Amino acid sequence: MKMEEILTVSCVHCQVIIDQILKEFLKNDNPEHTIAFPTEKILEMVVEGLAGHPLPKGVAMARSTALKHVQELEENGYLKKVFASRENKKRGITLMLDESAIVIDYVKRAKHMPVELYDTGYFWDFVMTVKDWKKYLTVECNVCGNVIKPTLVKKKEIEIRRGNYIARETGILLWKCNRHFRKTVDTVVHVLDLHSYLK
Repeated sequence: MKMEEILTVSCVHCQVIIDQILKEFLKNDNPEHTIAFPTEKILEMVVEGLAGHPLPKGVAMARSTALKHVQELEENGYLKKVFASRENKKRGITLMLDESAIVIDYVKRAKHMPVELYDTGYFWDFVMTVKDWKKYLTVECNVCGNVIKPTLVKKKEIEIRRGNYIARETGILLWKCNRHFRKTVDTVVHVLDLHSYLK
């Protein structure tokens, strides 16, 4: 399953906006760059299409329609307001695409977590955010047929990195069915630079 299939929402117009934001982001050479654009830029992408790539017939929206769906994406938590730079203040509020919020809603609609997401930050965002996350991560034992829910074991440690204190929280997800079945997912859940809080 590709990320384009997972980063989907139920509204067709909202999906066009998300797709255009991702296309514009992927044109950027810097992978560390945040997926954030001024509202005006997002409206241009959807009303006029991206530079050199006009929107196909039936996809382009009127400005008022585009603005309505940008607001809908904000209300659903898929677009979040971020602090605008001086250059962007002239072009309106800057909005950042929250991919985790879209993925979390996708998993809830699909009623299961795609295996492709297990080694990603989205997986841990889901576990840390959704109260009943265990029901989306159940597996069936291939020997006895038991439905197994995972348990989460968290471990916290503090390390010093270049003179700064870093709090590292690791999580191990464990699925276990007697001796038949055992599977783990072990990764960093959260890394926090404590130095900035101590200034």
